[in-house]
Amino acid sequence: MATTSASAATMTTTIVLLVAVLSVSARYGGGTPEGDALRICSGAYFDAANDLDIDAHDSLDSRDYVAASRLVSGAGGAADTCEGAFAAAKVSSVMADVDQKMKDRCSVARDLINLLIPPPPPSDLSSLILTT
Repeated sequence: MATTSASAATMTTTIVLLVAVLSVSARYGGGTPEGDALRICSGAYFDAANDLDIDAHDSLDSRDYVAASRLVSGAGGAADTCEGAFAAAKVSSVMADVDQKMKDRCSVARDLINLLIPPPPPSDLSSLILTT
């Protein structure tokens, strides 16, 4: 039950961040460097929201924590994609604060999910012991 709550909280956060991207995007017209970068950000955050809401949620429900961790980590990459779009356009990012929050929250969620991954079984060293 806790993992579902964590997933829901992560998804809610991502939706809030996506709404922030779209509201900032509305201030800039298309065809401007800022508008073009924001379109890339919007796509990256939309994909991240889908990955978290659908795939990561399903992975958590099925206790596939490795897949969930990978998906949450990948969703955090939306922030890097967004920042890269502004850097490529050679304009100051209006999304820096949102991007940092996305990175931070996905990092925390990934770290928490990683705590649920069981350690690998110890290797069998008995076959390596020489008997005389």
